Amino acid sequence: MTSPEKIFHPQSSRMPQLLVSVRDADEAVAALTGGADIIDVKEPRRGSLGMADVSQIEAVLRVVRESNPMATVSTALGETIEWLSHDELPRLPHGLSYIKLGTAGLARDSDWPTTWRRVCDDFLKSSNQPRPPSTIHHPPRLLPVAYADWHLAESPSPNDVAQLAITAGCPGLLIDTFVKHGQRLLDWLDVRELSELAGTCHHHGLWLAMAGSLDVADLPKLVAAGPDIVGIRSAACRGRQRLDDIDAGATADFKQSLRWSFDTTRRPAALVLAGCTN
Repeated sequence: MTSPEKIFHPQSSRMPQLLVSVRDADEAVAALTGGADIIDVKEPRRGSLGMADVSQIEAVLRVVRESNPMATVSTALGETIEWLSHDELPRLPHGLSYIKLGTAGLARDSDWPTTWRRVCDDFLKSSNQPRPPSTIHHPPRLLPVAYADWHLAESPSPNDVAQLAITAGCPGLLIDTFVKHGQRLLDWLDVRELSELAGTCHHHGLWLAMAGSLDVADLPKLVAAGPDIVGIRSAACRGRQRLDDIDAGATADFKQSLRWSFDTTRRPAALVLAGCTN
């Protein structure tokens, strides 16, 4: 497992980064053109955290690194329980910043933190091959995914998954929605609950990413809750449907709205807390 080194120091005056989930290299180019800060690879047809084919992950990494060698690229690995019966796990390509593994179905496992860690370790071991000399990136960091609709996902609660992230030395936590049928993150957790989750993460030096069928209308409340990363797919798609293609214009529009919401919601509050009232 990764060490408990703290690599994130929350700053209330910093605008959240925008993560866009893509399924192939063309979508990655569109997301980058639209201003995405983080490129996340997943296959939306395979569920909320569906893992893309390794060939697609490699293609996305290649096109992103050509644009910016230091860009942040993450990938979804699906749910922990999907890999329990596999003797051999897919070999991940070099250069990923983070790998995300979901917790759906783990509430039925009395020792689910150990199960989650074991599958993560198995993924890292299966990908532990000599790095090319040109690779400047360290092995990927591990991220657990909590679900706002955790009862439907049969997942541990977001607070319990946050404790896993803390004890496992993860750099952050993603809170998402498991069921993708119209309900959004704020339909399941209110601003107070999200703020408390962010506070827990920040207290322990972790960042918090918030996702879950988010829309521009969610941003004022969402930004007030203090996310460090805002993750989208459907809002960045042509037609605003998660199975449509990522569109650079839709991505740019969302990022502009994110900046506006931050400027009008978080920055004034940060200045007051800092004593800058002039």
